[in-house]
Amino acid sequence: MPRLYRAFPILLCLVLPLSGIAVSVSMAAPNEEGAVAAVFPPWWSASRAFAAAGNAGDVLNSGTFFFVVVVQSQRPGLGDRLRAEGALLLLNPLAVGGCEPSSRNQNV
Repeated sequence: MPRLYRAFPILLCLVLPLSGIAVSVSMAAPNEEGAVAAVFPPWWSASRAFAAAGNAGDVLNSGTFFFVVVVQSQRPGLGDRLRAEGALLLLNPLAVGGCEPSSRNQNV
């Protein structure tokens, strides 16, 4: 029984961070029906990232960094097209701060 008590803190130190990572990844998963925040290679120029995103769908906004572009498309397969254009990571723009799609008809 004493061995179990010694292993418990080690297991707890492994399980808690891994469960936090799992929750974060699931919340940031892109929604194929809506907008997607596509993360392109940071060494690309802004014009190259926007051109690649534009080839895959409609560019709605840019993220906090120039290599993060919010894209939307009515055609299915947006994620596959973005990956084919060079996107490294696809995220839900609402789960990632600073990447909300901008509305074109905002009344200020």
